Amino acid sequence: MIGLVTAIFGYYLTKTMSLPYIKEARGSKAWPSVEGTILFSEVEARRTSEGGTSYYPVVSYEYIINGRAYKGGKFGKIEQGMAFRGSAERKITRYPKGKTVKVYHHPNHPGVSLLEPGFDLDLLSNFLVLLPIPLFIYGVGSLLLIFYCLVTSFL
Repeated sequence: MIGLVTAIFGYYLTKTMSLPYIKEARGSKAWPSVEGTILFSEVEARRTSEGGTSYYPVVSYEYIINGRAYKGGKFGKIEQGMAFRGSAERKITRYPKGKTVKVYHHPNHPGVSLLEPGFDLDLLSNFLVLLPIPLFIYGVGSLLLIFYCLVTSFL
């Protein structure tokens, strides 16, 4: 029974949370791009609910589309804190103030932009986005194990 509930719950979460995010992130690779300029980049330390510290790479850039200036501040689809300051610093060193960069923008909403399109493999550790997938796999595996035990007990 637990396997069935876990499989259904995992499937529902995978379908409603994980897959739409992954699809949208992968779709951003097809977004048009323009040149932009980095206004600033820094590491921001934030306290976690557990009392620890997470380090966030923060960036601001501007770009122009059809004569209109826009500002953006996203690396990718999800901004994620890092456990070590050095990891966040390595990310922002690629984006020093004044650097010309390629800015990817949503084709229908030019104010929606990012610097790193696609699905970021660093997000494999993102609990909320990817948790449903192993839940679904666990549930299906549990159901298969139960089915196997039932079949072999009748032989």
